[in-house]
Amino acid sequence: MRDIADMLPQLLELKRAAEAGPPLSTREIETRCNAYEKNMIGRSFAWVAKSGGTSQPIEELESADFLKTIDLDGLLGRVISFLAGLLLPVATILYKTAKRSKQ
Repeated sequence: MRDIADMLPQLLELKRAAEAGPPLSTREIETRCNAYEKNMIGRSFAWVAKSGGTSQPIEELESADFLKTIDLDGLLGRVISFLAGLLLPVATILYKTAKRSKQ
């Protein structure tokens, strides 16, 4: 809703300008888009930061400040993704094999 409230005045102004005169220049459209994006990006990144993003807090590690968050955007995230890609198919096969042997 907030994005629409920010975008609507910019769109209405572009509409008025387009109806009143010559075709709008790329620069005029860019100026209106930049005004909207400036508000929207600031608000959305604040929301992402509040929601935790990809850094997950670990509260039980109070003694080590550098270990209080795990950043899954970097190397650790890629390693976890790679290992999950290798181990999950193996675990699935083992589970299905164990399930069949019980029957």
